[in-house]
Amino acid sequence: MTMPILYIEDSPANTLLMRKIIRRMPQYELYDVPNAEEGLDMLKTLKPKVILMDIGLPGMNGFQALKEIRQQFDLEKKIPVIAVSADAMPDHVKKGFEADFFDYIIKPIDFSQLITAIELAVGSF
Repeated sequence: MTMPILYIEDSPANTLLMRKIIRRMPQYELYDVPNAEEGLDMLKTLKPKVILMDIGLPGMNGFQALKEIRQQFDLEKKIPVIAVSADAMPDHVKKGFEADFFDYIIKPIDFSQLITAIELAVGSF
């Protein structure tokens, strides 16, 4: 049985790359959507083990989406949400951890860092 991962990312190239990465880990199944609003809709039926989310999304950004996830979907257990962002400025990374992201992965993605973050997040859930 595979464990679902939700990926919220507006860049088709980044989504394709993430699909290739997750495909190498057969225990997971990736579900991807291009914006936070669709991600929140998907959470009504999908119960992911972890959420990977870009910060700079169109419409609702990653910080706003995280707040909505915490308010609407964390009734039983807190879903680990990992930020995946091109913004590597130290103050933005700090803001991400302060906002309660489980981890903050900087693009371009370091595969081993991403895999470790996913495994730790799944283990915490």
